[in-house]
Amino acid sequence: MSNESNTAASSIDELLLLRKRVAELDDALSAVLKEKEALSLSESRFRLMVESSGDIVFEIDHRGVVLYFSQGDKDVWGYDRDDVIGKNFIELIHPDDRDLLTKRFLELSAGVEKPLVYRIKNKSGEFRWVRTNTKPRIENGTFIGANGTLIDITDLKLAEESLRESEERYRDIIENTLDVYYRTDGQGNLIMMSPSGLALLGYESFGDILGSSVADKLYMFPEERVKFLSIMKEDGQVHDYEVVLKHQDGTPMPVSTSSRYYYDKDGNALGIEGFILDIRDRKRAEKVIKESDELGKSILMSVPHGLFGVENRSIFFANAAMENVFGWKPEELIGKSTRILFRNEEEWKEYGAKLYSWLRKMPVVTFESKHPFVRKDGTEIICRNSVSRTGEKLGKTNRIVATFEDITDRRRAEESLKKSEERYRLLFESAGEGILIARGETIQFANPALLEILGCSEDTITSRPFVSFMHPDDREMVRNRHLNRMKGECVETDYTFRILRPDGTVKWLKISSRVILWDGLPSSLSFVVDVTGLKQIEEELRKSEQQQADIIDFLPDATLAIDNDKRVIIWNRAIEEMTGIPAQEMLGKGDYAYTIPFYGEARPQLMDLVMSDNEEFSTKYPQLRREGEALVAEAFCHALYNNKGAWVYAKATPLRDQKGNIKGIIEIIRDITKQKHYEDVLKDYQRSLADVINFLPDATFVIDKNGIVTAWNNAIASMTGIKAEEMIGRGNYEYAIPFYGERRPIIIDLILSEDDEFLRKSYDEVQRQVAVLSGEVYVPHAFGGKGAYLWGNASRLYDSKGEVVGAIQSIRDITERRQAEAERRDLEERLQRAEKMESLGLLAGGVAHDLNNVLGIVVGYAEMLIDEMDKSNPMRDDLKKILDGGNRSAAIVQDLLTLARRGVQTKKAANLNAAIADWLKTPEFERVFSNNPHIKLITDLESDLLNIMGSPVHLGKTIANLVSNAVEAMPNGGVLKIATRNRYMDMPIHGYDNVREGDYVVLTVSDTGEGILERDVKRIFEPFYTKKIMGRSGTGLGLAVVWGTIKDHNGYINVESEEGKGTTFALYFPITREDIDSEQISVSMSEYMGRGETILVVDDIKGQRELASRMLTKLNYSVSTVASGEEAVEYLKKNKADLIVLDMIMDPGIDGSETYEKVLEISPVQKAVIVSGFSESDRVREAQNMGAGAYVRKPYVLERIGMAVRKELDRK
Repeated sequence: MSNESNTAASSIDELLLLRKRVAELDDALSAVLKEKEALSLSESRFRLMVESSGDIVFEIDHRGVVLYFSQGDKDVWGYDRDDVIGKNFIELIHPDDRDLLTKRFLELSAGVEKPLVYRIKNKSGEFRWVRTNTKPRIENGTFIGANGTLIDITDLKLAEESLRESEERYRDIIENTLDVYYRTDGQGNLIMMSPSGLALLGYESFGDILGSSVADKLYMFPEERVKFLSIMKEDGQVHDYEVVLKHQDGTPMPVSTSSRYYYDKDGNALGIEGFILDIRDRKRAEKVIKESDELGKSILMSVPHGLFGVENRSIFFANAAMENVFGWKPEELIGKSTRILFRNEEEWKEYGAKLYSWLRKMPVVTFESKHPFVRKDGTEIICRNSVSRTGEKLGKTNRIVATFEDITDRRRAEESLKKSEERYRLLFESAGEGILIARGETIQFANPALLEILGCSEDTITSRPFVSFMHPDDREMVRNRHLNRMKGECVETDYTFRILRPDGTVKWLKISSRVILWDGLPSSLSFVVDVTGLKQIEEELRKSEQQQADIIDFLPDATLAIDNDKRVIIWNRAIEEMTGIPAQEMLGKGDYAYTIPFYGEARPQLMDLVMSDNEEFSTKYPQLRREGEALVAEAFCHALYNNKGAWVYAKATPLRDQKGNIKGIIEIIRDITKQKHYEDVLKDYQRSLADVINFLPDATFVIDKNGIVTAWNNAIASMTGIKAEEMIGRGNYEYAIPFYGERRPIIIDLILSEDDEFLRKSYDEVQRQVAVLSGEVYVPHAFGGKGAYLWGNASRLYDSKGEVVGAIQSIRDITERRQAEAERRDLEERLQRAEKMESLGLLAGGVAHDLNNVLGIVVGYAEMLIDEMDKSNPMRDDLKKILDGGNRSAAIVQDLLTLARRGVQTKKAANLNAAIADWLKTPEFERVFSNNPHIKLITDLESDLLNIMGSPVHLGKTIANLVSNAVEAMPNGGVLKIATRNRYMDMPIHGYDNVREGDYVVLTVSDTGEGILERDVKRIFEPFYTKKIMGRSGTGLGLAVVWGTIKDHNGYINVESEEGKGTTFALYFPITREDIDSEQISVSMSEYMGRGETILVVDDIKGQRELASRMLTKLNYSVSTVASGEEAVEYLKKNKADLIVLDMIMDPGIDGSETYEKVLEISPVQKAVIVSGFSESDRVREAQNMGAGAYVRKPYVLERIGMAVRKELDRK
């Protein structure tokens, strides 16, 4: 019964696969037809695609004569184009289909288009089924022929036939199977059942049950149907699933079903189908086994496979075979957890979860484990498991019995065999060389590559003697070698021969043959490669080599070459004349015979040193030099010209073949005796000139008319750090690089070109006197990048004919002179400012005492009157205004003293936001903006601004002065913006050589007014310097007071202004960590207190690390610190941290984003908070995309950093 069930299931699978294949072929056919219609859009594209298509494209005239017939798939059709053209198309048609085609041709001539299916003959005489789409060709209303495509649908026809036969076989199986086959529709109604189902359930006819609900009619317990459908929905199928059906007489009928969904061609589930097996006998057997437990155990002990029983994942029974499989004795396993058989906890849990999931659905499951098991000795094995449960359902009290079959060796053998078979199949099918097996004089087997080489089909090549494919001149040679090899004689295995293809072309092939056993008989295995192109190349190479030899022989320079054995292979006419030795006497000689004519003895010369190691070459032969692979030298050869000797220039280089392999060395030799003489004379002259130039105290160098350096004296070498031997001979403006860091013209070039426009733009001061040019310029790269002011003087050089041959330039360092001039101007300016400040100080000192006395009376009496006056008196408010005015006047006096550096300021912790808020409440603010309603005020104050140490009065006055200036600059209205920010600074700002690194509060006041002229920006902080009308809109002290306030607060100020667009003042105040005396409103610290979590602070600035550590420690965190990203990675390899506070910019080393990326490799769920003194950047966002939390801008503020850390730690 089981075999029949399997046969039926297999038939169903085969039927479904065939149906799917037919649908796929039909879809593919439709797609091809659409593609064919699109191909007619372009003739050129049509031709290209037609020739490469596997389908046949044809054209016939009005009589049916073939005008064009593409080859299509050569392996299927076998036709060459000329085989068919000129024949009547009807001759290719199967006799039974010709009447149909004749009728179709008449319809086509009437303009009727429709597809047709018929049989057509290929070249070998086999008829194949095709579908054709044909379009009539009509010109001037007359039918002149047709175009069409033949699509091979033989496979589709065969598939349809197989489907028909399969359906008949399927029906036979269904009608005769002993198991019950059934099928339900999508609503669960029974629509099909085999006759055995009627017998099993006790019904007399299908009319009693077909169309009925399976759950209501056939299930003993309808709720089991719900559970069955749930499992089907989850897994798509069930195997050996037990349910209880209801017999016609109402008695229970235990059965097992293997079911699955069946689908339409679009993949939509239509219902469920499967087989039902009567398991009443099995149930009775299970009951007997349960009642005979001890007998079962003794039987299990004799099972050849490992077997154990498990209850709650603890082993309560193990047979003797477990020792063979796992190495554990039964008594060693009993009581142990099944965990000991697995490599790790994860695989054990995964195995258990899947196993219990299966056992909930079926009582027995057999499978091969995904992961290996572990033996007692630690070795890994692969097992096939068969596991069953006890009881009707899987519960806590169930026991599980499992068998283990060690299939390690089998698995390895299967995998090895599979890989080997696949490898050799792929090698054979995809081999680029032809492979054949021959026995006797016929070819038994050939791969696709050989068929392509020979231009024949497989049937053709196996039906003829293989020598028939050979060129007539080579047949006997190939045949004799093959037969002698098969006799066991020693013959050449690799050789070349010619073949004659069916199209008449001749090809050269190279064959390599061996004797093997094929189907138990001696045969010849041969590998064939088409070497026709190589043969042609060899002939062309021979001609090319002859041509090269003729050229070399004609060269005017003496030329010789040796092969790898150091034997002479080239000795041209020029070297014959130089040495007096003819080529026939030297060619073929070795043992350094070619050096005797030059040196009088056999010894190595230049060409023998070409392949020497570079280090050996440089130490032993320093007079030689490399030019790429070539070796160049000059030498005196005393044996030349009958021992008169001569200076020669020689160049030797490797000779390479087409593959790049060295096959010898060639050397070219030129007589330079006269040239050496002229060079010696010239060197003497240049040496004298160089001595003079070297003696000059100014940095001096000379170039020729081509810009090549010919002299470079000691003074310029000292100035640039470049020695003469490193610069002489260089050109392309390289002498400008030490001064400007780039190649560019300088004065020495301009004296030759006279580019006045470039001179005017490039030099501060230029003077021209006839043929002499001089100028001054700042050169940033002089003296190793220190920079210097240089004076240059250039003049032309002439030869005896008065023609320009070059130029000379001398350079003098005038930096000290320029610095002295600049210092003098600076001292003069500072003296003027000091005199102004001194005058102001005298003025302030002279009036401050009297003013303070007067203001003391006003303030004192006003304060006493207020204390004595009743609170209801209306005069009280007026007195308060007098008192406030007096206090502000006193503050103005304090400003004067501050400006003169004679006042003593009282500093305390203050907040700029509070100072701005206080000033916005003053009558002064109301007066300024009531008089200027056309001005819009915008404030942008950072919410958690840090405190500074300063005077609130002076801060308020500074704000008032800056606002007053901004308002005055916008007579026609505009926007005034006051902003505050926390900022970390570690680089200078405009106007300062350096700043103290640390945290600052920045106050910016900007307007959209008239702007300040560039010439006035430098003077706006001078006392009494103002563009406003004195006494009406300004005193000239406002910005001077601002400057003095910034200096007293150890801060910095920066001004940016653009005429017509506005001005921005930025004031930088150092922060303080002291608290303001007044009570601040903030978030309760309890909301961001720590709970003992561990924090790692990563910051390259020591002060920042310590500050963050103190803050977080205060918040009850356990804090560690490191100074770089690299240290953080190493720390986290050995330690854990609940969160890292990670600085984004750390120099040198990796930044915060890269650090976090490396940390995630160690701990994929590591939490982090990013901090930086810069604005939020792309690198910050990259870190957050990887999982980092909030971004906190420096400087550190307890509340802000505390809230960020707490929020990230609490994030799930």
